[in-house]
Amino acid sequence: SGRNFERIQRLVVPGQPLESSLLVNPLAEEAGGSHWHAGGKHWTTQDASEWQTLARWVEGATGGAGR
Repeated sequence: SGRNFERIQRLVVPGQPLESSLLVNPLAEEAGGSHWHAGGKHWTTQDASEWQTLARWVEGATGGAGR
């Protein structure tokens, strides 16, 4: 878990969902995603409930290990 958390932290810009690779890479280009991500698109819109859940987490992230 700790190692996974450390890896994910590098993909998140606290408070900035649209600057965070965790959210931008798997998002369709039409919805603001990156065209560089070749691992497949998981969300076609920022309105997807899973995307929204992660975006709220990123918005509240402070970069501390306690989050």
